[in-house]
Amino acid sequence: MKIRIVFENDRVLNPYPIPTARLHQFAGHAAHQASLPEPPWHPLRSSSFRRDRKKLATRRAIREAALTLFARDGFDSVTVEQITEAADVSAMTFYRHFGSKEAVVTSVATTDQMNHAIGALDRIRIPGEIPDVLDDFFADAASWEAELAERVALVRANQTLVNALWQRSTSWTDAISEVLGPGLDSRIYARVLVGAITETVLAWPDSPEFPSSFALRELIEKTLSSFVNYHQHRGI
Repeated sequence: MKIRIVFENDRVLNPYPIPTARLHQFAGHAAHQASLPEPPWHPLRSSSFRRDRKKLATRRAIREAALTLFARDGFDSVTVEQITEAADVSAMTFYRHFGSKEAVVTSVATTDQMNHAIGALDRIRIPGEIPDVLDDFFADAASWEAELAERVALVRANQTLVNALWQRSTSWTDAISEVLGPGLDSRIYARVLVGAITETVLAWPDSPEFPSSFALRELIEKTLSSFVNYHQHRGI
């Protein structure tokens, strides 16, 4: 797989044009996600658990409302005010969960998911461990594949979102390089790894099996295997 990033005047160009009509097939996915049952309540669950669940529910409601509007009216035409009205939340609540309209689409991982990914860094350096790592990550793919597919399609159709995604990837690079330790080698390793995964996710809609998460898993496994083999060959 060839990984390519194209720049012009310090901006990342979108090498992934996707027909606008393709976006509309995802319009009903947000509503579908909203209909999924919540985990059963248990009286022994702590109040902090209930607060966290409420926060996640609010975040999900905002994102579902936004994605529905984006699919119907186009990302550029939708305002934060329209999103908050559709989600029935205040502007303050919106900005507490998402720093911007772009973040609704490009924030692809929760803190727990990022911690999980960082915790698997040592395992993905071993080619034989990569399938097991991905099995863990994709175990609940049925609950998020439709929404992620919708967001990836939106990013590919909008240059502003492409740029925002690459800007956000800097925070992932920072988190990974901090775990790897100080030094230029750690920073380069982290940036290349994040770049490779980001490009792989953006290439997902080109797969004939899109939006199946099986296709995404296969692409990521190929990318990680090539990445690890290269660095092992170089002795990094």
